[in-house]
Amino acid sequence: MELESIRKEIAMQGIRRIPRKINNLNNVKEHFKTILYEMLKVRGEELQWNLVEPVVEYMIKWTYMIGDDIDFTKGILFKGDTGRGKSFLFKAWKYFLTIDDVMYLHNMEATMISPIIVNVKKISGEYQDPATGGYQVIERYGKIRSLMLDDIGKEDEFSRNYGNKINIIEEIINLREENGLLTFGTTNKETFNDLYDDRTVSRMNKLFNVVVIDHDIDFRITDKRK
Repeated sequence: MELESIRKEIAMQGIRRIPRKINNLNNVKEHFKTILYEMLKVRGEELQWNLVEPVVEYMIKWTYMIGDDIDFTKGILFKGDTGRGKSFLFKAWKYFLTIDDVMYLHNMEATMISPIIVNVKKISGEYQDPATGGYQVIERYGKIRSLMLDDIGKEDEFSRNYGNKINIIEEIINLREENGLLTFGTTNKETFNDLYDDRTVSRMNKLFNVVVIDHDIDFRITDKRK
């Protein structure tokens, strides 16, 4: 799909990216690399740049709408085994987006792309809270303009609130796709066909560019400050 066609499609959805031009991709990668290095340094970990450089380059290209091999109307879903740095990369990217003040328009209002990052198990727990849970939790996460759902597929298969039994992440995904909202995620599931209905899987295909992280080194990040 040509870039101009993509921009028109985004505008029709009520969302318009505000791409910023960069003069040198390598310079931006070095900036991202520095952020990763400093974040890992705090945790006493070393940066294995060769493992994450291809993914970092993909994220930068998505951010600045570079190339014709990415659908810029979609967010990004990292798929890979536990401990491959999926969540950590999103946390570093969020920091990168904030520093660089990357914006987009939503219904003609400028807003940060920087996503709210939340684990799906936390959302399941919120839904089941008898005092503050229920459908209002679905509405809240269904309306956040930029959201990263961490560990999709690891939520309680069915959450309950006053006897109502639903898959809350399935409901949120459907609502977000209907509203055309920027959505990102991580998962270690090979497929979602055994977790969600066909409608939800179809909507996930519309929401995400899928990036497989398939290196075989576990560099799970442990926050030693806890």
